[in-house]
Amino acid sequence: MHLAAREAVLLVARTIACLQLRNAKGEGVKIDMAANFGLTVLPKETVLVKSTMRGMQVRSLVENAAQGSAVDRAEGHHDAAEAAE
Repeated sequence: MHLAAREAVLLVARTIACLQLRNAKGEGVKIDMAANFGLTVLPKETVLVKSTMRGMQVRSLVENAAQGSAVDRAEGHHDAAEAAE
């Protein structure tokens, strides 16, 4: 459970790092955040954010960082096992 929670945070962080979030209506246009009451409270407008990919350079940086952190974790686990012996 703890591992899944940490991985979920990393997944969301890497996804957000690759995206650029903008107002779906356009720059400078206000979004109506009035509530639509029902079983749950949601905004009246359905699409609030538009996402676009930042670029392949950013994506490759995020992927390389993810691979590097996986290698670091594996090496740390290996070092801990050697220290335990």
